[in-house]
Amino acid sequence: MPRTNRHSTRGGNRPPEPAPGLAASWERQTWSLRLLRAFLGVTFVYAGLQKFLDPDFLHAGSPDFIGSQLQSFAQGSPIAPLLHLLNAQPVLTGIGVAALETAIGLATLLGVAPAASAALGFVINLMLFLSATWRVHPYFLGSDSIYAAGWAAYFVGVLELRVAQAAWDIRGSRAWIRRT
Repeated sequence: MPRTNRHSTRGGNRPPEPAPGLAASWERQTWSLRLLRAFLGVTFVYAGLQKFLDPDFLHAGSPDFIGSQLQSFAQGSPIAPLLHLLNAQPVLTGIGVAALETAIGLATLLGVAPAASAALGFVINLMLFLSATWRVHPYFLGSDSIYAAGWAAYFVGVLELRVAQAAWDIRGSRAWIRRT
């Protein structure tokens, strides 16, 4: 039986609030947010782990080496100076990217800091769009632009849910005050 908020109103105007937790974080979201959350979370966990498991990703001289990728991405990219800076320490950059992707994916799936996770996911995919897929034409053939849009949509949805919950809390509190 789910634990409820001890401040629930007497007239039944306010639904019981589930105890904080993983299941509750999914239940509070609409199906469209759940789909985005699941897809983006699983994809980021996979992307991060795949980088850690790829023996060539952190190995200089291999075709998949992060340093080679950063060098290639910088050509013609609007964020080329940032990519050159990151390429000064390619192994550290690769570990950071893989760890960040894994952490963002897990945080998204587990409901930990959803707005921050969505914002960071957006920033990563925006950077990938401006680097890895910047030269893909037409732009919609590159996957990073749609991932950035997906993270932005998830971020807005999380914020809308917070605003709706706050409005519900205010209306519920006013109704409770009027009855007492």
